[in-house]
Amino acid sequence: MMYTEERLRKVRLFRLEIAQYQQITIQLLQLGELVITNLLRYDTSAFKTMLADICGFIPSSSDLLQQLLEVPITAKLINDRLTREVMPSIAWNRTPAERAKPILENLTHLAIRLTVCTQELDKFFGPLE
Repeated sequence: MMYTEERLRKVRLFRLEIAQYQQITIQLLQLGELVITNLLRYDTSAFKTMLADICGFIPSSSDLLQQLLEVPITAKLINDRLTREVMPSIAWNRTPAERAKPILENLTHLAIRLTVCTQELDKFFGPLE
């Protein structure tokens, strides 16, 4: 019984991490072009470790694991681009819209991926409460 509870706790913790990524993504998308002036970043340090803890619970017939593995890669790319855009020397010859466009595109891509992953996790484990 305790083993099952521990497994469910790990799944819930991972799903809360996904929810936090979704919240950050929404906040950054709402900034529009001003996204290049913000200091909010994704914490990707624990994502793969947490995923490793629960990967055995996800059916291998699903491509969910592959989708989940793409999340921290995209988040790190966004982090790197945001960090680079706050450096004035890099931004001197581009408008804010030009600077923000690739970041907003990556954010949109990540938002879609997170939604798909959340829906798949809901199918396997029920809704997050």
